[in-house]
Amino acid sequence: MRLFIAVQMDTKRAFFDLIRKYIDSGFAKLRFPADNHLTLKFLGKKERHEPIADALRKIRRGHFEIVLDHIGVFPDRRHARVVWVGLEESKSINELHEAIDSALLPYSQPDKDFHAHVTLARVNSITDNESFLKKISGIKVERTKVRVESFSLIKSTLMPDSVTYETLKTFRLQ
Repeated sequence: MRLFIAVQMDTKRAFFDLIRKYIDSGFAKLRFPADNHLTLKFLGKKERHEPIADALRKIRRGHFEIVLDHIGVFPDRRHARVVWVGLEESKSINELHEAIDSALLPYSQPDKDFHAHVTLARVNSITDNESFLKKISGIKVERTKVRVESFSLIKSTLMPDSVTYETLKTFRLQ
């Protein structure tokens, strides 16, 4: 099973749907995810999730706020494959990410480059890269606060035209 750890953002669905309307254009074929989440760590294929959940249960952190404030693409502007909303620099989200990395050392390697973001769309193909990027660059993301009170261990299943997600365990922050 494919596993990852994320902060779920279901309460901000209207915020993300509004931005998706602006990026959906004739310049690219896009695939929109079924839910909104900020990935803290991708674990890949694992046989069992219980030992990972046990390790994550030991993390002790307080709840905090993050601010969504800009839009971008991965891996770069010439080869956009993912359109995302990024966060204002957050010491708290970085500390949570580091705590997860440390707790999971027996099960995965630490991340070298952590870039906190929420995926808006996956790019299947682009017909006009310059126009697509111009449209993305012109989107103004209204600063939006999100209270982070938990994180989840999630199973993702790849389907031919989509990805399905199943929350296996949620961990509350104090």
